[in-house]
Amino acid sequence: MRRYDLLDGGRGTEMTFRPTLSGSLDMADAVYHSICRDIDRCAEREGIEAPPGRRYTPVFWAPADEPLSHDLAGENVASIIWAIGYRPDRRWVKVGAFDGSAHPATPSTAWSRARGGLP
Repeated sequence: MRRYDLLDGGRGTEMTFRPTLSGSLDMADAVYHSICRDIDRCAEREGIEAPPGRRYTPVFWAPADEPLSHDLAGENVASIIWAIGYRPDRRWVKVGAFDGSAHPATPSTAWSRARGGLP
């Protein structure tokens, strides 16, 4: 398996990519840490007792090289996984484990619902 970033184009059996992989991985880590800080601030502001948050240390290595092209036929590629615009859709799950907006219910959603914050 190989990880590529933004598809730039293609011709015949060759696909070309933009050199943005390392930056995208760094951005994903930054978003994760930002979300964690937001959660911590909210818990502190609202007086919610919670175990201390744990931050992960990125284990994903920075790629030694960012391939800018790939010959699908030359490397006998059988599958491509596109991961863009993905959003989970849990509307088909008919159990009481969701908060009314297709998100899993958690103690924080129950807390927010009790204060009029969720449907």
